[in-house]
Amino acid sequence: MVVCSRAGKVVWRRFNEDFPFYNLHTVGKDIVPVNTSAGDYFKDGTKYDRTETVFAEDWFILQNSNDRGRQFFEHCIYIDRLKQVVSVIWER
Repeated sequence: MVVCSRAGKVVWRRFNEDFPFYNLHTVGKDIVPVNTSAGDYFKDGTKYDRTETVFAEDWFILQNSNDRGRQFFEHCIYIDRLKQVVSVIWER
């Protein structure tokens, strides 16, 4: 999945039909989830220069409680002048 966010809000997302989740865990009106690499950037300006581990419940609304703790990876591309982050999220 690829998620583009600007100024703390999700602008768009793209995913393949094979991706296991499609509903983002956003608060209110498409707010980027806080427990994510993108969320850290919008919260306090933290940038990661490598891929970070996240969990299904950090980014997605879970339909099955067995998915809690399911490991995913997030790599962010930061575009400071636009206050934008492109997050690439995948499962191994």
